Amino acid sequence: MSSALAGADLSGAALILGPPRMMSWSAYDLQVRAAVHAAASGQPGFVPDGYLENLNDLGLQATITADELCAVGLWERTGGGYRLAPERGPR
Repeated sequence: MSSALAGADLSGAALILGPPRMMSWSAYDLQVRAAVHAAASGQPGFVPDGYLENLNDLGLQATITADELCAVGLWERTGGGYRLAPERGPR
């Protein structure tokens, strides 16, 4: 198979995009749900602790999953909740 990128020098891509983020499906699911909730509630980029407590389908796992999102650099702990970290992709 041929590719449009075959032979291309992509060595600088990691500097622009950063290392790949590895996370569980639960963390990905929480990231998407929380981002939508934050935008819909008029607080884009902020996930209050109370939101995590109300996620019945994730149960007690929500706090652990939030810690996972902090560990991979997508969330930051702040007073009363979490701040979604800004994307560090190309500008």
